[in-house]
Amino acid sequence: MQQFTDVIDQAYDTAIEAAILATEIILPFWSNPQNKRFNRKLALEVTEKAGGGGNYATIADFESEKKIIDVIRSKPMLRNHSILSEESEEIVADAEWRWVVDPIDGTPNFRSGNPDFGICIALFHGQEPVVGLIAMPGLKQIVVAKKGNLASLINYHGMELVNLKEKAESYSDPLNKALVGYDLGYEGRASQLNFISDKVITKVGYATCLASFSAGNFRLLQGMMGIYFGMSPTIMDIAPAAILIPSVGGVVTDMEGKPIDWKAKKRSYIGAVNPQIHQQFLELVNKKG
Repeated sequence: MQQFTDVIDQAYDTAIEAAILATEIILPFWSNPQNKRFNRKLALEVTEKAGGGGNYATIADFESEKKIIDVIRSKPMLRNHSILSEESEEIVADAEWRWVVDPIDGTPNFRSGNPDFGICIALFHGQEPVVGLIAMPGLKQIVVAKKGNLASLINYHGMELVNLKEKAESYSDPLNKALVGYDLGYEGRASQLNFISDKVITKVGYATCLASFSAGNFRLLQGMMGIYFGMSPTIMDIAPAAILIPSVGGVVTDMEGKPIDWKAKKRSYIGAVNPQIHQQFLELVNKKG
């Protein structure tokens, strides 16, 4: 049991360290006008990917990914873990422990100079996420949690900024007044938009696409949104939220209200910090007719 706890503790610290170091690589490529670290001499090379329009990676994605993997594998208790990352082949090793990493979630936002992009890192023990982190490089803020502990919102110096449990408990907007966010991914966008138009648009306060699960869940955890959902997320998109949101009393399920099946080839996602609005949204999207 002590070794299990020690692994989680080291993984928690390592996820934070990796995100901060990856941010140092990312920021010189980020063309936001307020980013003093932006280096105009750097070429933001783009590599097209399979799986729908707008699906590509930049050199910043690849370099961020390499740094995160290097940091994980530099730690004695973690170096033999499996690692599944967005931009490379899975490192298959210890079947008991598996990291999932998205080095830049929201690459189109990042490439456009938009701050709505993040770094997603999670560690699974078997089929259970036990460490989850979302870092927002443009803000230099992190939400992070480990099994048995509340999620924390901290800056890159480790200072806690907000009590997320209090934020979650104070969220009280009903669904018809709530800001609801969604992500379309890269495949089947037309059918997803039809579903959202038919089921969601006129029944919520306002629906908006952030094009980044990390940005959506980051805002959700601070009470800035009522729901964030997606019909075809990757494991990397939502694994951190699966421990972060429940840790503050929220709910994460698929769109049928079932636990997320991490072994499935495809999955859906609904996250909410308020269980009541989660239930309202479930009833809405599953209502017949």
